[in-house]
Amino acid sequence: MTKRRESSDEAQYREAVQAMERGFASAKTKVAYYKLSGLGGAEVDADEAVALLEERAKDRDCEAKWILGLCCEYGMGIEQDIERAEKLYRESCEGGSVVGKFMMENGIRRRGSGVMLASRL
Repeated sequence: MTKRRESSDEAQYREAVQAMERGFASAKTKVAYYKLSGLGGAEVDADEAVALLEERAKDRDCEAKWILGLCCEYGMGIEQDIERAEKLYRESCEGGSVVGKFMMENGIRRRGSGVMLASRL
């Protein structure tokens, strides 16, 4: 019987989980991304992902802020809140995130259309 090779996404997800378990706070953002997308064999769990993102957003993680913004914009694991989504995008942008800048500048007229969500997840 041959052993199935682990995909790159699976390996990255496994490594992120292990890093998070070892106490690397920054790995929480990556694990949350996998929990939202289901990539890497991760079980989709928006509630858990949002909890991780909320922690990282408090620590001023710019990537966590724009991903949490998506969750707020589309009501994934959290109540839909367009104003909070835009605030998170702005904070992410101000922190230096290119994706946060894109979300803030290009999505304002299209909030909730699905365009922003499909572009990243």
